[in-house]
Amino acid sequence: MRIVGRLWWVVVLLVLAGSGELFAAWPWGGQTLATINGEKFTTDDFDNWWKNWKEPGFSFPESPDPFVDWHLLVQEAKQMELYNEPSYRHKIDVFLKARTLLIYKGDKINSQVKISEKELKELYQQKHLPRLKLQVLYFNDKEKADQVSHRLQKEEIDLEQFAVQSAHTEPGSVFFEEKMTRMSQVHDGWSSVVQGLSPGETSSPFSWSKGFVIIRLIEKMDGDPEDFDKLRKMMENELREKKEAELTRNLVEQLKKRYQVTVDWQVFDAIDLDATNEKLLDKTLITMDNGAYSVGVFLGLVKKEQQFREKYGYHVGGAAEFKKKLLDGVLAQTLTSRGALDEHYEERDPLKPLYTFYSQHRLNKELEKRLFKPKVQVTDDDVEKYYHDHLEQFSQPEMVSIAVLEDEENLIQKMYGEMKRGDDFFKVGSQYYSGEIPVQRMEFKKLDPVVQAILNKMVIGEISEPFTI
Repeated sequence: MRIVGRLWWVVVLLVLAGSGELFAAWPWGGQTLATINGEKFTTDDFDNWWKNWKEPGFSFPESPDPFVDWHLLVQEAKQMELYNEPSYRHKIDVFLKARTLLIYKGDKINSQVKISEKELKELYQQKHLPRLKLQVLYFNDKEKADQVSHRLQKEEIDLEQFAVQSAHTEPGSVFFEEKMTRMSQVHDGWSSVVQGLSPGETSSPFSWSKGFVIIRLIEKMDGDPEDFDKLRKMMENELREKKEAELTRNLVEQLKKRYQVTVDWQVFDAIDLDATNEKLLDKTLITMDNGAYSVGVFLGLVKKEQQFREKYGYHVGGAAEFKKKLLDGVLAQTLTSRGALDEHYEERDPLKPLYTFYSQHRLNKELEKRLFKPKVQVTDDDVEKYYHDHLEQFSQPEMVSIAVLEDEENLIQKMYGEMKRGDDFFKVGSQYYSGEIPVQRMEFKKLDPVVQAILNKMVIGEISEPFTI
């Protein structure tokens, strides 16, 4: 395939060695390999082409022919000015935005984050100490809770022994849990009670959820090196996220000034997320030195974000708060993407070699679409045969989205009882744990066989009975 639409001339100066290792073939590197219509290509050019073009199972070429043929097609596409095609421009724009944004954030944000040992120890002290060992009794009935509390205060009964005995004599009315936790993990409704206890003390009954709780503080412990090391990675991530967020805010403020960003706050305040806003759709909301965003564009982004948050159970907040978050998000994404493009990372390493290959590859795809695809006839039988011959390429792993509550049996049974009475799974869970219960998307075949068997019997939205793994 050396003639495509016109006469080409090719001079091959080196013959590739039949080796699987490129540098074994050219230990000196950077030498001229071929001249195609006056354009010189070096062994480094071949190296970049081969690294990006090869697929699993490809053997190192025995001659330069594939490399030369590929570049002949690139040159033909350039002669046809296919780089002006909208589909080509779109592909290149998407590539540049994604790749340059990653590098930009690495340069301007990620690489600037430094975390000291002092900061880690301060966070450990402030957020993760003291460690607490608690015994907790849950009651459905206030009178029963008061009776037990009175007997505990008079030391007529032992809390743990009472819990064991009640599990047999009064199942379902009293629940017991002993757990290790940290002050920062104690639920807000318990914090003041636990803070008022000394080791060995037991609280009076207090209202909680749809029942009553008695808490005994068994032990209060300081930190130690082993516990600190267990939390190190988590604390590093927390500090890193906090610093990255601050650096991002600072960067966005700098970019607002560079790109002369203004927001029409009168128009912004008039937007009602629960209305159609028909009279506002064409009004300009955000202005920059190179263009503007209308209210209609902004509301389109708002709708997508609302649907995402509602689908996955994220807290949306009030209308004004949510609207401001959306505005901040639009500005941050738009400005950092533009800032990244203006750095022109594609003109220097490490992105330049990949960008060079990708832009040439897309030109060849445009050429194929223009010259070759119209001549190719594919029948239904061809498609079916290819599908069956390459079935593994079209088989995706089965994914499931699940939320899991895992804890002591008594507490799980108590929560399940509330759910059976009609309370929402996530609402019940959030009452006993700090924060929202996460929804996890997981590959079905990698789950524990016990979990697989339970999920196979369930329908979407159903809550399983408690089980043990």
